[in-house]
Amino acid sequence: MVDKPTRVGHSPTPPTIGQGMSLRGLVRDQRAFLAKAVRGETLTFGRAIECDLAAPGYGFLSRHQFSLRFLAAEKRWEILGVGKTNLTYLNRQPLSLNGWTPINYGDTLEVVANKFVFDFPNITVRPVIPATQPELPSLALGQEIIIGRTQKSPTDFIISDQTVSGQHARWRNRGGVFEVMDLGSTNGTKLVNAQFPSGAPLPPRQWTDLDPGDILIFGRVRMTVPRGGKK
Repeated sequence: MVDKPTRVGHSPTPPTIGQGMSLRGLVRDQRAFLAKAVRGETLTFGRAIECDLAAPGYGFLSRHQFSLRFLAAEKRWEILGVGKTNLTYLNRQPLSLNGWTPINYGDTLEVVANKFVFDFPNITVRPVIPATQPELPSLALGQEIIIGRTQKSPTDFIISDQTVSGQHARWRNRGGVFEVMDLGSTNGTKLVNAQFPSGAPLPPRQWTDLDPGDILIFGRVRMTVPRGGKK
């Protein structure tokens, strides 16, 4: 068995699950990994330090042993063999080097008698919401999400408009009342209601209580506050 390396800021040996080592335990930046996965980008595993799942001291691995990708529309993962020096086996069958193969949570991968467990669950990806969406989402009691132009988490609410910041505001249901907090966005958030018919800029990083029918303006995008939150 090859000795596992010690890496600064990263556990040298991933945790063991059942009969193998956790692939998820090799992820250096969970948030960045998730963001790439939900965008459908190819994720790499191998000995090279630049791999998304890097195992630099595992001498039996190729620099790039295999690739992974998540198909959001089909809600499933796929794997593609790349390393040719020592082949990868998926559930004891040689992994194809010529085409993508479905892989499921709990499947085992083996390279020269070294076993890894695929322990990445399927990801629920919210669709991108166009800028013309008239109403903000109704949330469950206690739920809190980010509103913005870019998706960094599967629960983010996306507004595809250039005047909306990447992470523009927080949106939550506190005790059945909707609240919003501007996150210091470039173009700000305004509240329009009977008290402020022309729109009042909201102070950044402070929660504001809202009533059903109030209008929030993120950049230049107007969104309506829905009825009370789901309990």
